[in-house]
Amino acid sequence: MTTGAQSLTISIDPATGTYTLTRPGGNKQFSNVTAVDQTASNMVYGEFVKNVSGGQENLFVTLPPGTSTDRLNWVGQGVYFSLIQRPDGTYVVDADAFHYGYPTAPASVPTSGGGTYNVYVLGFLTEQGQNPILMRTYNPGTLTADFGAGTVSVSGLVDGFDLVNSTGGFSFAYNGDATIGSSGFNGDFTLGGIGGTWAGLFYGPSATEVGASFRGGSSVVDFAGTLVGSSDPGFRNIASSFAGLNDPADFEPIVIEELENVTQSGSTVSTTFFRAGTGSGILGNYGVSYRNPGLWSLANTFTYSDSDKNASLSNDQYTVYGDVNPAGGQIDGLTLLNTAPGNSLVELTYTKFGIWERGGNGSGDYEIARRYAVFGFKTDPASVPTTGSATYNGVVVGAAKSTGATNRFYDLTGTTEISVNFGTFIWNGQLALTGTDRQSSATRDFGSFISAPGSLTGNQLQPAMFMSGGNPYGQIFGYLFGPGAAEVGGGFTLDFDDLTISGNTVDIDGIFAGRKN
Repeated sequence: MTTGAQSLTISIDPATGTYTLTRPGGNKQFSNVTAVDQTASNMVYGEFVKNVSGGQENLFVTLPPGTSTDRLNWVGQGVYFSLIQRPDGTYVVDADAFHYGYPTAPASVPTSGGGTYNVYVLGFLTEQGQNPILMRTYNPGTLTADFGAGTVSVSGLVDGFDLVNSTGGFSFAYNGDATIGSSGFNGDFTLGGIGGTWAGLFYGPSATEVGASFRGGSSVVDFAGTLVGSSDPGFRNIASSFAGLNDPADFEPIVIEELENVTQSGSTVSTTFFRAGTGSGILGNYGVSYRNPGLWSLANTFTYSDSDKNASLSNDQYTVYGDVNPAGGQIDGLTLLNTAPGNSLVELTYTKFGIWERGGNGSGDYEIARRYAVFGFKTDPASVPTTGSATYNGVVVGAAKSTGATNRFYDLTGTTEISVNFGTFIWNGQLALTGTDRQSSATRDFGSFISAPGSLTGNQLQPAMFMSGGNPYGQIFGYLFGPGAAEVGGGFTLDFDDLTISGNTVDIDGIFAGRKN
């Protein structure tokens, strides 16, 4: 596949549900939708499949909206591709990615202020010697428009799916910058570290929605696709809360991943931390999703429903799903913070965290994988205060280890205090941490830690460093959640010499969540 720009048209017959794609290679007509795929409550795609000699032709396209706020009304996107197998087993790929709709009149595009859009990517990637990849978004990226400055930027992660083997599990980071002109915007675009270009338009009244096409490549890789989205709070699910969560929702969490290996004697021999952040770890791009009725999943893999609730382990602080503390056998469960008044640990409305656990727990060698995730309804950057200050108090969960001459492994708890000066866009964090030894159950006070100042950008608490003698030994970062920056959540890492156990090094990774005082 070689990427390039070309014109095409798409027409829809509502009476028959037929889509006609007019392209330089000829007209393609699709009817009788094969499947309906709901990426999130606000993005619903129809998949059309036609069997042809040697393979298939496919159309993947957004379906018309159901309501005026939770779906795109003015812009749509799609990808057409054919996959034809040659006699030698290789494939011929022909693909088009496109967006379409009702562009905003130039006179109606704002010239001051800004907008933040949740955007979804749909596209295609080919690499020499590799199977073709369909790219699509499960967790939205963020496009920011500064109409006064005439600039647009976008960033996010898109998942990839091998169309030959029907497998996924990997993702690509993307970002772009553009300049707004009289006929839209255009600029540079990067996907997975490979350069390209992009161009787009605003759609609907007052530039409520957005659509753009991108393409690029190298000597061995070609990619092309589109991204579409909306700034409507209903579409972006902004200033909602867990108290009224009934519709499907998707969240981009901060995650740390721990792999605990245990020997036959029952002693922990190693623990590997994947650092706090998003889009990393052995599962690739993490995402937390909620589906009715009461279905929670991490990375579309670790899924628990209302029927999995374990009443004997649940309390006012947490709802436990599955079995996270069996006497023997398999650990398979989720410990999820309750966001409700009266929680004796911390009362939150817009921020949640959970611990997903899975692995063996028997007499032989085994491994337990734990994923600590904090997520929620992030504050709209436009509603973050620009004056005054606030203090947030909350709690910490995570894991710690002291390794070297002798090894100790701990479950981590503690408290946090986050201070934010909205007028100067500066913040810092304080942690008080306690570990519970996983073998002896003895507790250890790791002490208190105060970060250097970090910067506030929109709703993001940019990394603030923990310093000692002018040298960093850790960092803390996060997001503001809820209307008016009501709550906070994030992750942190710490590495330092163990002053209690000579010759050891302490490694601490955790997540935190709190509310404004």
